Amino acid sequence: MNGLRLTIVVIRNPFVVSPNVFPVNRQLAKQTIMRLLFLHIPKAGGTTFHAVLENLHPNKNGICSITPRFSIQDFINLPKAKREEIDLLKGHFEFGMHQYFEGGDFQYITLFRKPVERVISHYYYVLRTPQHYLYHKVAKTNMSLLDYATSDLTTELDNGQLRLLTGSEDPAITCTPELLEKAKENLRKYFVSFGIVEEFDKSLILFKNKMGWEDFPVYKKLNVTKKKPQEIPQEVRAAIEERNRFDMELYAWAREEFAKSCSTVPAIEEEVKILKYANKAFAEGYMEGLEDGKKALFKKYNLFGIGSKLSGALRKVSGAF
Repeated sequence: MNGLRLTIVVIRNPFVVSPNVFPVNRQLAKQTIMRLLFLHIPKAGGTTFHAVLENLHPNKNGICSITPRFSIQDFINLPKAKREEIDLLKGHFEFGMHQYFEGGDFQYITLFRKPVERVISHYYYVLRTPQHYLYHKVAKTNMSLLDYATSDLTTELDNGQLRLLTGSEDPAITCTPELLEKAKENLRKYFVSFGIVEEFDKSLILFKNKMGWEDFPVYKKLNVTKKKPQEIPQEVRAAIEERNRFDMELYAWAREEFAKSCSTVPAIEEEVKILKYANKAFAEGYMEGLEDGKKALFKKYNLFGIGSKLSGALRKVSGAF
């Protein structure tokens, strides 16, 4: 085999209702398919997670991605029958897209990121992306990070995570404590789970258990912002915090809820360790189908203690062992 490739054995039905998510009859839960909506918060690990979802989703014809080439309006304009065929909708959109589906149930999923780091990453992403809708306004005018973060160019910079989770991207809407509580309510009621970018691997294992995935969601990092300065002046960070104070509160709450959810997953730390090893194996070329690759991997990372469980995980990922 030439080059690296990622082969994931998909499960028959990854989007089965969890009895812990909605009050459904447990006998019927395994037969009920949920429509999944991935609400991708910009610069919050979503591009990598898109790839994970696409690899694990068994119905490739049921995937719809909101992109610059296929807008939200394009989705809305789809014939009703075509929309109803979609069981995985993902992309940059605000809460409320479920209203365009008439049949079946739905659940959302998302990832949070530290608000200050997200805004910083957003700025440098715009600077290196000529096709971004803000590029000419930012790069061509040599706008500073501070000026960008405190500007009114986009509501993505003004408590953007809160706005997306409450369907409040309209700049006429002011962020308030009441809107913060609405975001929490939506997350409790309509989200099967949510993760934290700073704990991405643990988030994937949480999703794996909540969604019923049988396979370890091995991935390669995508769309990582490069060439960010190592030190951001404290006054800039403080200005971003002040501008995004409701996002700061929401993120702190999400971290607490995330920790509670993780505490209900048996052996989550062991599964995270397995995922990390499997990712290293993939990145370093052990998924080439060579029998001695397993031995080299076990030796390099001292994995003999984990034994068959890791071997089984890698077998599902690559089919090589």
